[in-house]
Amino acid sequence: PEAWGLLPTLIEYGVVTEGDKDFFIDLLKYDKGWTRLRAWENVNTLLENSIIEFNEVLRAKRYFFDLLSSKDYEVRLAAWKFLAKIMGKGLITAEEVADWKDELRDMIVEAPDHLIRKGALEVYEELKDMGII
Repeated sequence: PEAWGLLPTLIEYGVVTEGDKDFFIDLLKYDKGWTRLRAWENVNTLLENSIIEFNEVLRAKRYFFDLLSSKDYEVRLAAWKFLAKIMGKGLITAEEVADWKDELRDMIVEAPDHLIRKGALEVYEELKDMGII
């Protein structure tokens, strides 16, 4: 996670450029949940700096949806917490989220860790208040 904090500086100094587009698109699809989630959390920075294009992110969004049902409850919860931010960018719609809300409800009931269940319930209530689910 610390390396991701350097992304704006690396872009500013030209270390990361649009020539690195394929690398970042691959990270949006990466098989390791935390790495993929970190890439998604930085999509806005990548878009704002023209490293990747909006349409490329749209084509990869099914990989974000996979995070919403991750077997790793910590990754799943973090993805659900990030969901409202990514929706604010127009990358995901409430209609699309509706197809995944059972994954959030299941986490509230089935997660073995009470802190995960509590966090999932808080996310559910927040998204419900926002009219997303």
